[in-house]
Amino acid sequence: MKHAVIDNGIIVNVVLSESDFAAQMGWVAFPDYVDNKAVGIGWGYDGTNWIAPEEPPEAELAPEVTVDVERI
Repeated sequence: MKHAVIDNGIIVNVVLSESDFAAQMGWVAFPDYVDNKAVGIGWGYDGTNWIAPEEPPEAELAPEVTVDVERI
């Protein structure tokens, strides 16, 4: 079964382990998906709820550069 290694409320690793051993290590079983999003490293966990990381802002494209080859 998959378990989350959580540090300061954030998943820092995902391991395959038997439930008994995972419980001894303090690892938490987690679902593969929450709200149709794959759970994984970087997600938060508050002891009850899985929290998706914030989406990074969309990158802005660099302005298009044109060169007047006749002037070169």
